[in-house]
Amino acid sequence: MSIATKSGDKGNSSLYDGKRLSKSSAVFDVLGQLDELHSRLGFSKFGDSLPPELIQNIEKAQDDIYRLMSVVGFEMKCPEHIESISKDDVEFLNKKVEDLESQIKERLSKFIRPGTTETAAKFHLVRTACRTAERKLIEYLTAEHFEDMQKEKPDIKYSMQYLNRLSDLAFLWAYKFEEID
Repeated sequence: MSIATKSGDKGNSSLYDGKRLSKSSAVFDVLGQLDELHSRLGFSKFGDSLPPELIQNIEKAQDDIYRLMSVVGFEMKCPEHIESISKDDVEFLNKKVEDLESQIKERLSKFIRPGTTETAAKFHLVRTACRTAERKLIEYLTAEHFEDMQKEKPDIKYSMQYLNRLSDLAFLWAYKFEEID
């Protein structure tokens, strides 16, 4: 199988269900930003020795983002073999945020300039990619009138909450590794 299918040479690409759209379509903005976030999460694992639990949390986030990409790529319908982002996923992140805040609460009152260490800088890149993905998802959902669907499919709101909470957690990961006077 060749990676160069040449099917996108004319400015179109396929969603996961085979539907072809212009590469300028808002859905590809969301998918592209989620893909960037997914890659930045992967990049954040390398360099300094990170605790195994942190690597597990990063990899869980990568798996979750991949699941979210599947739902977005199916026009906000959940593919049969994929679980959409759920309340449990958001609660998992909430718990991680609370745990990390309690560990570094004394330090949280200080302003930081991002990037006093390489590890912190990587997590700040994760945070900013996550914020952009969140904005792109909301923009897409608004433009495609998925607000009505949110009443029928609450998992859409969990996807937005998930990205918001993941960016909070990425900030805390970064803050933990910052060198603060």
